[in-house]
Amino acid sequence: MVGREKEIELFHGRLAIPSQKGGILNLYGTGGVGKSYLLDEYRRLSASYNAKFLLLDSRDFAHHPLDLCLHLLRVLRSSVQKRDVSSDPGQAVELCLNAIKERSKDGRVILAFDTFEEMGDMEYWLREEFLPNLPPETLIIISGRYPLQGLWASSPAWRQMIFRVPLSDLNYLSVKAYLEQMGIRQEEKTQLIWNKTKGHPLTLSLLVSTTLAHDFQKISISNSDDVFAQVVHAWLKEVPDDRLARVG
Repeated sequence: MVGREKEIELFHGRLAIPSQKGGILNLYGTGGVGKSYLLDEYRRLSASYNAKFLLLDSRDFAHHPLDLCLHLLRVLRSSVQKRDVSSDPGQAVELCLNAIKERSKDGRVILAFDTFEEMGDMEYWLREEFLPNLPPETLIIISGRYPLQGLWASSPAWRQMIFRVPLSDLNYLSVKAYLEQMGIRQEEKTQLIWNKTKGHPLTLSLLVSTTLAHDFQKISISNSDDVFAQVVHAWLKEVPDDRLARVG
């Protein structure tokens, strides 16, 4: 992990005082900027604080309170099955909240939502019904392409709980440090890769993978195009209009 020292320091600071209120870390940035990778680093760091890191990617469950809670219970290694609560979704929510409260007795719980922009109508339920009933020391991470807006920003109660963490491309020194860790130390190659990626993490990672497999000087235009095609595919997911995305 390079170039995210401030974000790592912020996370350490949030976990260093177990009794403080958790609040919300709002990670946001364009596709391929490294949000999910940073969440994975947060997960690893949580273990050193005896904190339970619960990652919920919105693509992994149906967007309904029952399915979210059952998914969360599975992450908590609960034996509750859908058939046990299908007649009363409220029971699943109660079981879920109780499980988090119970785990909080042994250390802080970190509840991280990834790909939050795809949560849809569930966002209202989370904000109004679920999150307010979590233990106050629960640290919530909301990661997505866009910063929290609307009622998150207009409500003084929510606004004071949110700490915004915008993620941008890596600077040249971070790119150079990353390349050195990957065994690429020639200044000429570093400059070429920097000129092609401008520090965009996904582009950088894909291009380095290609570089390690081939002589960089011999990479064909088609190979380079393959790299950027994957990046464009990630960026097009940000286009809200399907028709415009197809044109792109």
